[in-house]
Amino acid sequence: MGILENRKLMLEQIKTLKGQLNEALTTKDKKVVKAFYDQKPLEGKLLNTDGKVLEKKGMGRQDIAHWRGSYVIVTAISDSKSTDSILRFLKKYIPSGRLKNKEKIEYKIELVDAYQGQSNYELGMYINGDVVGMVEYVIYGKDLTVSDIVVIPKYRRMGFGSRMMQYIKQYHKGEATYRPSMKTDLGAKFKHKKIKNIYNLD
Repeated sequence: MGILENRKLMLEQIKTLKGQLNEALTTKDKKVVKAFYDQKPLEGKLLNTDGKVLEKKGMGRQDIAHWRGSYVIVTAISDSKSTDSILRFLKKYIPSGRLKNKEKIEYKIELVDAYQGQSNYELGMYINGDVVGMVEYVIYGKDLTVSDIVVIPKYRRMGFGSRMMQYIKQYHKGEATYRPSMKTDLGAKFKHKKIKNIYNLD
């Protein structure tokens, strides 16, 4: 195949891909959204689902939404007309009480005060701008010890304490080493589990 033929083929492929990005949601793809809500697998022209994750295929591929417990978490980034049409139908078909947008998780550390070689810090964990947890801790010499960990009741037993501690350890890496100090009411030391991604609740 010559250069001109290759160029023509490439241009046709690009035209096809652009068409896929701008096309409206088909009846078949609407069925995929419905199958996703029913947590059943189905493949369409633009969409695919295994019953757990709703995925956009082809150029501009991305995960649109996924199930977390009894909620559908919307993770899609609006990058084309086709993505917008998917999101419109998703929000139209799935009850609003079941839909949630992906949370924006942030961590902020503040130096409260310092004296005689001791530095007192506070860390705040925020979801969509609202504080959900705090840690008070101290660095003295090369040791980092925790004074208090607080998590809003509805977020307890979700690993938020571990997320905050993981962030703190990474933030002060090379500066200080964490020394377990806090204990439960029964006298056992707190254990912080490893979290794969502290910016993701899944």
